[in-house]
Amino acid sequence: MTDEYRDAIANLATAVSIITTTADGKPAGMTASAVCSLSLEPVLLLVCINARLPTHEAIERAGRFAVNVLPEGCERLATHFARPAPDKFADVRLVAGHECPAAIIQSSSAGYGDASGEPTGNRSSTSTGNSAVLIIPKKNL
Repeated sequence: MTDEYRDAIANLATAVSIITTTADGKPAGMTASAVCSLSLEPVLLLVCINARLPTHEAIERAGRFAVNVLPEGCERLATHFARPAPDKFADVRLVAGHECPAAIIQSSSAGYGDASGEPTGNRSSTSTGNSAVLIIPKKNL
């Protein structure tokens, strides 16, 4: 990737979300800016994440994840989840008792809970470049 391309894309305005999951009893999460609504009928969400990251591996094992949409002013939280750390969830407040098996971050403005990999025919994934492209049906919005 050229530095010019990286610099140009870094200036692209986009919402920031934190993708979370729980695999093997351990939470995993990462910051993502490639999240968008794909369809309203049926409700589908498109999420692109780096396929080489531990969170992607955890999503593959768990078969489900949540998208925590961050409100304005959460730059520190976004940066925290964008960097490698042994326990990204240490000091992060989660919504207690949520029915979603993935972590829902308390300060997120919305959590797309349990966007699961149920065999509905609506979920699909593919890899392109270094990204995994996930198209998932919304559940429990």
